[in-house]
Amino acid sequence: MNLHEYQGKALLRQYGVAVPPGTVASTVDEAVTAAETCGSGPWYIKAQILAGGRATGHFSHAPASGGGVRLCDTLQQVRLHAKEMLGQVLYTVQTGGGGIPVHQVYVEKAVDVTREVYAALLIDRRNSCISLVTAPEGGSQIEQSYHDDDNLLCTTELDIESGLDDESIRSASAVLDFSEAESTAFAAALRSLYQMFIDLDCSLIEINPLAVTTDGEVCALDATVKIDDNALYRQPALAQQRDTRDLSAGELEALNNRFNYFALDGNIGIVASGASMAMATIDAVKLHGGDPANFLDIPPVADDQQFAAGLNLVLNDPTVEAVLVNVFGGGVMRCDDLARALLQAREAANCRVPIVVRLAGTKSVQALELLAAEAPDMVIAADMVEAARISVEAAALASQREKTPETGWWSRLRRVASTTDEAS
Repeated sequence: MNLHEYQGKALLRQYGVAVPPGTVASTVDEAVTAAETCGSGPWYIKAQILAGGRATGHFSHAPASGGGVRLCDTLQQVRLHAKEMLGQVLYTVQTGGGGIPVHQVYVEKAVDVTREVYAALLIDRRNSCISLVTAPEGGSQIEQSYHDDDNLLCTTELDIESGLDDESIRSASAVLDFSEAESTAFAAALRSLYQMFIDLDCSLIEINPLAVTTDGEVCALDATVKIDDNALYRQPALAQQRDTRDLSAGELEALNNRFNYFALDGNIGIVASGASMAMATIDAVKLHGGDPANFLDIPPVADDQQFAAGLNLVLNDPTVEAVLVNVFGGGVMRCDDLARALLQAREAANCRVPIVVRLAGTKSVQALELLAAEAPDMVIAADMVEAARISVEAAALASQREKTPETGWWSRLRRVASTTDEAS
Protein backbone atom coordinates (compact mmCIF):
# COMPACT_ATOMS: atom_id res chain seq x y z
CA MET A 1 0.00 0.00 0.00
CA ASN A 2 1.41 3.35 -1.07
CA LEU A 3 1.08 6.40 1.15
CA HIS A 4 0.94 10.00 0.03
CA GLU A 5 3.83 12.27 0.95
CA TYR A 6 1.82 14.04 3.64
CA GLN A 7 0.86 10.70 5.21
CA GLY A 8 4.45 9.47 5.16
CA LYS A 9 5.73 12.68 6.71
CA ALA A 10 3.16 12.47 9.50
CA LEU A 11 4.59 9.06 10.36
CA LEU A 12 8.15 10.38 10.19
CA ARG A 13 7.24 13.07 12.71
CA GLN A 14 5.82 10.44 15.04
CA TYR A 15 9.16 8.61 14.95
CA GLY A 16 11.22 11.74 15.58
CA VAL A 17 12.52 12.34 12.07
CA ALA A 18 12.76 16.06 11.29
CA VAL A 19 10.44 17.29 8.51
CA PRO A 20 9.58 20.88 7.51
CA PRO A 21 6.26 22.28 8.77
CA GLY A 22 3.50 21.38 6.34
CA THR A 23 -0.25 20.84 5.96
CA VAL A 24 -2.38 19.06 3.37
CA ALA A 25 -5.17 20.98 1.61
CA SER A 26 -8.11 20.01 -0.58
CA THR A 27 -9.22 23.49 -1.69
CA VAL A 28 -7.51 26.69 -2.75
CA ASP A 29 -8.56 28.49 0.43
CA GLU A 30 -7.25 25.61 2.54
CA ALA A 31 -3.92 25.84 0.73
CA VAL A 32 -3.60 29.53 1.57
CA THR A 33 -4.52 28.86 5.20
CA ALA A 34 -1.98 26.02 5.28
CA ALA A 35 0.77 28.38 4.11
CA GLU A 36 -0.15 30.90 6.79
CA THR A 37 -0.08 28.13 9.41
CA CYS A 38 3.41 27.06 8.34
CA GLY A 39 4.81 30.53 9.00
CA SER A 40 6.42 33.07 6.71
CA GLY A 41 7.34 32.09 3.16
CA PRO A 42 8.63 30.92 0.88
CA TRP A 43 6.64 27.71 0.64
CA TYR A 44 6.54 24.65 -1.58
CA ILE A 45 3.20 23.47 -2.91
CA LYS A 46 3.19 19.82 -3.95
CA ALA A 47 0.58 17.80 -5.81
CA GLN A 48 -0.34 14.68 -3.86
CA ILE A 49 -0.46 11.71 -6.22
CA LEU A 50 0.80 8.17 -5.76
CA ALA A 51 3.51 8.43 -8.39
CA GLY A 52 7.01 9.84 -8.65
CA GLY A 53 8.44 12.45 -10.99
CA ARG A 54 6.05 15.17 -9.83
CA ALA A 55 8.57 17.99 -10.10
CA THR A 56 9.24 17.32 -13.78
CA GLY A 57 5.65 16.45 -14.66
CA HIS A 58 3.08 18.65 -16.36
CA PHE A 59 -0.63 19.43 -16.41
CA SER A 60 -2.44 19.01 -19.72
CA HIS A 61 -4.40 22.25 -19.35
CA ALA A 62 -1.26 24.29 -18.64
CA PRO A 63 1.83 22.32 -19.68
CA ALA A 64 4.09 25.38 -19.61
CA SER A 65 3.15 26.61 -16.13
CA GLY A 66 5.20 24.09 -14.19
CA GLY A 67 5.06 20.62 -12.71
CA GLY A 68 3.56 19.21 -9.54
CA VAL A 69 6.11 20.77 -7.17
CA ARG A 70 6.41 24.58 -7.17
CA LEU A 71 8.08 27.23 -5.04
CA CYS A 72 5.86 30.10 -3.90
CA ASP A 73 7.17 33.39 -2.51
CA THR A 74 3.80 34.98 -1.76
CA LEU A 75 0.35 33.87 -0.65
CA GLN A 76 -0.97 35.06 -4.01
CA GLN A 77 1.33 32.54 -5.70
CA VAL A 78 0.13 29.81 -3.33
CA ARG A 79 -3.44 30.58 -4.36
CA LEU A 80 -2.56 30.64 -8.07
CA HIS A 81 -0.61 27.39 -8.07
CA ALA A 82 -3.15 25.57 -5.90
CA LYS A 83 -5.86 26.60 -8.36
CA GLU A 84 -3.78 25.30 -11.28
CA MET A 85 -3.19 21.94 -9.57
CA LEU A 86 -6.35 20.96 -7.69
CA GLY A 87 -8.82 18.98 -9.78
CA GLN A 88 -6.41 18.74 -12.70
CA VAL A 89 -4.60 15.72 -14.15
CA LEU A 90 -0.85 15.50 -13.58
CA TYR A 91 1.30 13.56 -16.03
CA THR A 92 4.71 12.25 -14.93
CA VAL A 93 7.13 9.57 -16.06
CA GLN A 94 5.43 7.19 -13.63
CA THR A 95 1.73 7.91 -14.21
CA GLY A 96 1.39 6.40 -17.65
CA GLY A 97 -0.47 8.07 -20.49
CA GLY A 98 -3.65 8.66 -18.50
CA GLY A 99 -2.07 10.75 -15.77
CA ILE A 100 -3.50 11.01 -12.24
CA PRO A 101 -6.00 13.59 -10.94
CA VAL A 102 -4.78 15.85 -8.12
CA HIS A 103 -7.27 15.81 -5.24
CA GLN A 104 -4.99 17.38 -2.63
CA VAL A 105 -1.88 19.50 -2.36
CA TYR A 106 0.70 19.62 0.42
CA VAL A 107 1.87 23.08 1.43
CA GLU A 108 5.24 23.04 3.17
CA LYS A 109 7.60 25.70 4.46
CA ALA A 110 10.78 25.91 2.39
CA VAL A 111 13.99 25.42 4.39
CA ASP A 112 17.55 26.48 3.64
CA VAL A 113 19.80 23.51 2.96
CA THR A 114 23.52 23.08 2.49
CA ARG A 115 23.35 19.73 0.71
CA GLU A 116 20.98 16.92 -0.26
CA VAL A 117 21.64 13.19 -0.05
CA TYR A 118 19.60 10.03 -0.65
CA ALA A 119 18.59 7.36 1.87
CA ALA A 120 16.20 4.41 1.63
CA LEU A 121 15.29 1.27 3.53
CA LEU A 122 13.75 -1.50 1.47
CA ILE A 123 12.98 -5.20 1.35
CA ASP A 124 15.86 -6.64 -0.63
CA ARG A 125 14.33 -9.78 -2.15
CA ARG A 126 17.47 -10.70 -4.05
CA ASN A 127 19.46 -10.96 -0.82
CA SER A 128 16.55 -11.90 1.48
CA CYS A 129 17.10 -9.04 3.88
CA ILE A 130 16.41 -5.40 4.61
CA SER A 131 18.90 -3.17 2.82
CA LEU A 132 19.90 0.41 3.52
CA VAL A 133 20.73 2.37 0.36
CA THR A 134 22.53 5.71 0.52
CA ALA A 135 23.98 8.08 -2.06
CA PRO A 136 25.87 11.40 -1.81
CA GLU A 137 23.42 13.25 -4.04
CA GLY A 138 19.63 13.35 -3.95
CA GLY A 139 16.89 15.14 -5.83
CA SER A 140 14.63 14.69 -8.84
CA GLN A 141 17.40 13.62 -11.22
CA ILE A 142 18.74 10.81 -9.04
CA GLU A 143 17.55 7.98 -11.28
CA GLN A 144 19.40 9.32 -14.29
CA SER A 145 22.49 10.19 -12.25
CA TYR A 146 22.88 6.73 -10.78
CA HIS A 147 21.84 4.99 -13.97
CA ASP A 148 24.94 6.54 -15.51
CA ASP A 149 27.15 5.57 -12.54
CA ASP A 150 25.65 3.06 -10.11
CA ASN A 151 28.94 2.89 -8.21
CA LEU A 152 27.80 6.03 -6.41
CA LEU A 153 25.12 4.00 -4.63
CA CYS A 154 26.06 2.31 -1.37
CA THR A 155 23.93 -0.72 -0.41
CA THR A 156 24.29 -2.05 3.12
CA GLU A 157 22.61 -5.37 3.85
CA LEU A 158 21.18 -5.53 7.37
CA ASP A 159 21.16 -8.64 9.49
CA ILE A 160 17.63 -9.43 10.62
CA GLU A 161 18.82 -10.31 14.13
CA SER A 162 21.13 -7.36 14.83
CA GLY A 163 19.18 -4.88 12.70
CA LEU A 164 20.65 -1.44 12.08
CA ASP A 165 23.82 -1.54 14.18
CA ASP A 166 26.62 1.00 14.45
CA GLU A 167 28.76 -0.78 11.87
CA SER A 168 25.93 -0.66 9.31
CA ILE A 169 25.45 3.05 9.92
CA ARG A 170 29.18 3.70 9.45
CA SER A 171 29.14 1.71 6.22
CA ALA A 172 26.12 3.61 4.88
CA SER A 173 27.64 6.97 5.89
CA ALA A 174 31.01 6.35 4.27
CA VAL A 175 29.92 7.70 0.86
CA LEU A 176 28.26 10.82 2.30
CA ASP A 177 31.28 12.72 3.60
CA PHE A 178 29.46 14.13 6.62
CA SER A 179 31.02 16.17 9.38
CA GLU A 180 31.02 14.65 12.85
CA ALA A 181 27.91 16.61 13.87
CA GLU A 182 26.11 15.73 10.64
CA SER A 183 27.03 12.06 11.06
CA THR A 184 25.51 12.06 14.54
CA ALA A 185 22.26 13.61 13.27
CA PHE A 186 22.19 11.25 10.30
CA ALA A 187 22.66 8.21 12.53
CA ALA A 188 19.77 9.29 14.75
CA ALA A 189 17.53 9.76 11.71
CA LEU A 190 18.46 6.32 10.38
CA ARG A 191 17.66 4.63 13.68
CA SER A 192 14.25 6.28 13.72
CA LEU A 193 13.59 5.26 10.12
CA TYR A 194 14.57 1.67 10.85
CA GLN A 195 12.30 1.51 13.88
CA MET A 196 9.43 2.86 11.80
CA PHE A 197 10.20 0.35 9.03
CA ILE A 198 9.96 -2.57 11.47
CA ASP A 199 7.02 -1.33 13.54
CA LEU A 200 4.80 -0.49 10.56
CA ASP A 201 5.65 -3.48 8.32
CA CYS A 202 7.06 -1.24 5.61
CA SER A 203 8.41 -2.54 2.33
CA LEU A 204 10.00 0.81 1.44
CA ILE A 205 10.90 4.09 3.09
CA GLU A 206 12.64 6.37 0.60
CA ILE A 207 13.82 9.84 1.61
CA ASN A 208 14.81 11.79 -1.47
CA PRO A 209 16.16 14.18 -0.70
CA LEU A 210 17.37 13.91 2.86
CA ALA A 211 18.80 17.36 3.47
CA VAL A 212 21.28 18.93 5.82
CA THR A 213 19.91 22.37 6.74
CA THR A 214 21.93 25.51 7.46
CA ASP A 215 21.15 24.84 11.13
CA GLY A 216 22.87 21.45 10.93
CA GLU A 217 19.62 19.49 11.11
CA VAL A 218 19.07 16.36 9.02
CA CYS A 219 15.62 16.85 7.51
CA ALA A 220 13.37 14.77 5.22
CA LEU A 221 12.24 16.98 2.33
CA ASP A 222 10.25 14.20 0.67
CA ALA A 223 8.99 10.77 1.73
CA THR A 224 7.90 7.69 -0.18
CA VAL A 225 6.45 5.09 2.18
CA LYS A 226 5.01 1.72 1.19
CA ILE A 227 3.36 -0.74 3.57
CA ASP A 228 3.34 -4.48 2.92
CA ASP A 229 -0.22 -5.36 1.88
CA ASN A 230 0.14 -8.79 3.45
CA ALA A 231 0.72 -7.19 6.86
CA LEU A 232 -2.16 -4.71 6.80
CA TYR A 233 -4.19 -6.90 9.13
CA ARG A 234 -1.62 -5.90 11.76
CA GLN A 235 -1.85 -2.23 10.78
CA PRO A 236 -5.58 -1.35 10.86
CA ALA A 237 -4.94 2.37 11.37
CA LEU A 238 -2.72 2.48 8.28
CA ALA A 239 -5.13 0.36 6.25
CA GLN A 240 -7.79 3.03 6.77
CA GLN A 241 -5.49 5.61 5.15
CA ARG A 242 -5.46 3.87 1.76
CA ASP A 243 -6.49 6.29 -0.98
CA THR A 244 -8.89 4.46 -3.30
CA ARG A 245 -10.19 7.45 -5.26
CA ASP A 246 -8.18 6.70 -8.37
CA LEU A 247 -8.77 2.95 -8.40
CA SER A 248 -10.99 1.55 -11.12
CA ALA A 249 -14.10 -0.38 -10.15
CA GLY A 250 -12.23 -3.58 -10.93
CA GLU A 251 -9.22 -2.65 -8.83
CA LEU A 252 -11.49 -1.73 -5.93
CA GLU A 253 -13.33 -5.04 -6.25
CA ALA A 254 -10.01 -6.87 -6.22
CA LEU A 255 -8.89 -4.95 -3.15
CA ASN A 256 -12.07 -5.81 -1.28
CA ASN A 257 -11.76 -9.49 -2.17
CA ARG A 258 -8.00 -9.76 -1.63
CA PHE A 259 -6.77 -10.70 -5.07
CA ASN A 260 -4.55 -8.90 -7.57
CA TYR A 261 -6.08 -7.33 -10.65
CA PHE A 262 -5.35 -4.63 -13.15
CA ALA A 263 -6.75 -3.94 -16.58
CA LEU A 264 -4.80 -4.26 -19.82
CA ASP A 265 -5.63 -3.21 -23.37
CA GLY A 266 -6.58 -6.55 -24.92
CA ASN A 267 -9.75 -8.61 -25.30
CA ILE A 268 -8.90 -11.97 -23.67
CA GLY A 269 -9.86 -12.14 -20.01
CA ILE A 270 -7.37 -14.00 -17.82
CA VAL A 271 -8.27 -15.85 -14.62
CA ALA A 272 -5.33 -17.65 -13.02
CA SER A 273 -4.31 -19.04 -9.66
CA GLY A 274 -1.20 -17.28 -8.41
CA ALA A 275 0.92 -14.48 -9.81
CA SER A 276 3.38 -16.75 -11.61
CA MET A 277 0.55 -18.66 -13.26
CA ALA A 278 -1.08 -15.40 -14.33
CA MET A 279 2.15 -14.08 -15.85
CA ALA A 280 2.81 -17.36 -17.63
CA THR A 281 -0.74 -17.36 -19.00
CA ILE A 282 -0.36 -13.82 -20.31
CA ASP A 283 2.94 -14.79 -21.94
CA ALA A 284 1.30 -17.81 -23.60
CA VAL A 285 -1.54 -15.69 -24.95
CA LYS A 286 0.91 -13.11 -26.32
CA LEU A 287 3.01 -15.90 -27.84
CA HIS A 288 -0.02 -17.00 -29.87
CA GLY A 289 -0.73 -13.47 -31.06
CA GLY A 290 -3.44 -12.57 -28.56
CA ASP A 291 -3.91 -9.55 -26.31
CA PRO A 292 -4.84 -10.09 -22.64
CA ALA A 293 -7.55 -7.83 -21.24
CA ASN A 294 -6.32 -8.04 -17.68
CA PHE A 295 -3.94 -9.48 -15.13
CA LEU A 296 -5.88 -11.43 -12.50
CA ASP A 297 -4.05 -13.40 -9.81
CA ILE A 298 -6.35 -15.23 -7.43
CA PRO A 299 -4.12 -16.59 -4.62
CA PRO A 300 -4.02 -20.40 -4.37
CA VAL A 301 -5.33 -20.12 -0.79
CA ALA A 302 -8.45 -18.25 -1.94
CA ASP A 303 -11.90 -19.70 -1.26
CA ASP A 304 -14.65 -20.22 -3.82
CA GLN A 305 -16.25 -16.84 -3.01
CA GLN A 306 -13.03 -15.00 -3.88
CA PHE A 307 -12.72 -17.05 -7.04
CA ALA A 308 -16.32 -16.27 -8.01
CA ALA A 309 -15.68 -12.55 -7.41
CA GLY A 310 -12.68 -12.67 -9.73
CA LEU A 311 -14.65 -14.49 -12.40
CA ASN A 312 -17.51 -11.99 -12.16
CA LEU A 313 -15.04 -9.16 -12.60
CA VAL A 314 -13.70 -10.61 -15.85
CA LEU A 315 -17.01 -11.91 -17.22
CA ASN A 316 -18.68 -8.52 -16.76
CA ASP A 317 -15.90 -6.65 -18.55
CA PRO A 318 -17.45 -5.38 -21.82
CA THR A 319 -14.06 -5.38 -23.56
CA VAL A 320 -13.60 -9.13 -23.06
CA GLU A 321 -14.24 -11.30 -26.15
CA ALA A 322 -13.05 -14.58 -24.63
CA VAL A 323 -12.07 -15.82 -21.18
CA LEU A 324 -9.18 -18.12 -20.35
CA VAL A 325 -9.34 -19.83 -16.96
CA ASN A 326 -6.01 -21.42 -16.04
CA VAL A 327 -6.02 -22.89 -12.55
CA PHE A 328 -3.94 -25.37 -10.61
CA GLY A 329 -6.02 -26.54 -7.67
CA GLY A 330 -4.33 -27.40 -4.42
CA GLY A 331 -4.70 -26.74 -0.73
CA VAL A 332 -7.75 -24.57 -0.11
CA MET A 333 -8.48 -24.09 -3.80
CA ARG A 334 -9.96 -27.38 -5.07
CA CYS A 335 -10.84 -27.69 -8.72
CA ASP A 336 -14.36 -29.05 -8.16
CA ASP A 337 -15.21 -26.07 -5.93
CA LEU A 338 -13.82 -23.74 -8.55
CA ALA A 339 -15.85 -25.43 -11.27
CA ARG A 340 -19.04 -24.79 -9.29
CA ALA A 341 -18.02 -21.17 -8.76
CA LEU A 342 -17.32 -20.86 -12.48
CA LEU A 343 -20.77 -22.18 -13.37
CA GLN A 344 -22.46 -19.83 -10.91
CA ALA A 345 -20.51 -16.78 -12.08
CA ARG A 346 -21.19 -17.62 -15.71
CA GLU A 347 -24.91 -17.87 -15.08
CA ALA A 348 -25.02 -14.69 -12.99
CA ALA A 349 -23.20 -12.73 -15.69
CA ASN A 350 -25.44 -14.12 -18.45
CA CYS A 351 -22.19 -14.84 -20.21
CA ARG A 352 -22.22 -14.76 -24.02
CA VAL A 353 -18.46 -15.00 -24.61
CA PRO A 354 -16.50 -18.24 -25.00
CA ILE A 355 -14.77 -19.65 -21.95
CA VAL A 356 -11.68 -21.81 -22.32
CA VAL A 357 -10.76 -23.80 -19.21
CA ARG A 358 -7.60 -25.56 -18.17
CA LEU A 359 -7.79 -27.18 -14.73
CA ALA A 360 -5.19 -29.34 -13.03
CA GLY A 361 -4.53 -30.49 -9.50
CA THR A 362 -6.80 -31.54 -6.64
CA LYS A 363 -10.21 -32.87 -7.79
CA SER A 364 -9.54 -31.82 -11.39
CA VAL A 365 -11.14 -34.98 -12.84
CA GLN A 366 -14.38 -34.36 -10.93
CA ALA A 367 -14.29 -30.69 -11.95
CA LEU A 368 -13.92 -31.48 -15.65
CA GLU A 369 -16.72 -34.02 -15.49
CA LEU A 370 -18.96 -31.42 -13.86
CA LEU A 371 -18.18 -28.80 -16.50
CA ALA A 372 -18.73 -31.29 -19.32
CA ALA A 373 -22.14 -32.16 -17.92
CA GLU A 374 -23.33 -28.69 -16.94
CA ALA A 375 -21.65 -26.49 -19.55
CA PRO A 376 -20.94 -28.45 -22.74
CA ASP A 377 -20.31 -25.21 -24.61
CA MET A 378 -17.19 -24.49 -22.55
CA VAL A 379 -13.95 -25.56 -24.15
CA ILE A 380 -11.70 -27.78 -22.03
CA ALA A 381 -8.02 -27.55 -22.89
CA ALA A 382 -5.44 -30.20 -22.06
CA ASP A 383 -2.69 -27.77 -21.09
CA MET A 384 -1.84 -24.08 -20.92
CA VAL A 385 -0.37 -23.87 -24.42
CA GLU A 386 -3.49 -25.37 -25.96
CA ALA A 387 -5.71 -23.15 -23.80
CA ALA A 388 -3.86 -20.04 -24.95
CA ARG A 389 -4.11 -21.02 -28.61
CA ILE A 390 -7.81 -21.73 -28.39
CA SER A 391 -8.59 -18.54 -26.48
CA VAL A 392 -6.81 -16.44 -29.12
CA GLU A 393 -8.76 -18.14 -31.91
CA ALA A 394 -11.99 -17.81 -29.91
CA ALA A 395 -11.47 -14.10 -29.36
CA ALA A 396 -10.84 -13.62 -33.08
CA LEU A 397 -14.11 -15.37 -33.88
CA ALA A 398 -16.00 -13.52 -31.16
CA SER A 399 -14.79 -10.17 -32.47
CA GLN A 400 -16.89 -10.87 -35.55
CA ARG A 401 -19.91 -10.50 -33.25
CA GLU A 402 -21.37 -13.87 -34.20
CA LYS A 403 -22.15 -14.82 -30.61
CA THR A 404 -25.21 -17.01 -30.86
CA PRO A 405 -25.40 -20.74 -31.52
CA GLU A 406 -27.88 -20.08 -34.33
CA THR A 407 -25.18 -18.48 -36.51
CA GLY A 408 -22.93 -21.49 -36.12
CA TRP A 409 -20.47 -19.63 -33.94
CA TRP A 410 -20.28 -22.32 -31.25
CA SER A 411 -19.69 -25.08 -33.74
CA ARG A 412 -16.89 -23.06 -35.30
CA LEU A 413 -15.36 -22.66 -31.88
CA ARG A 414 -15.55 -26.40 -31.31
CA ARG A 415 -13.65 -26.93 -34.54
CA VAL A 416 -10.98 -24.51 -33.31
CA ALA A 417 -10.73 -26.49 -30.08
CA SER A 418 -10.27 -29.76 -31.92
CA THR A 419 -7.58 -28.45 -34.25
CA THR A 420 -4.13 -29.77 -33.44
CA ASP A 421 -1.58 -27.04 -32.80
CA GLU A 422 1.46 -28.36 -34.67
CA ALA A 423 3.69 -25.67 -33.17
CA SER A 424 3.03 -26.90 -29.65
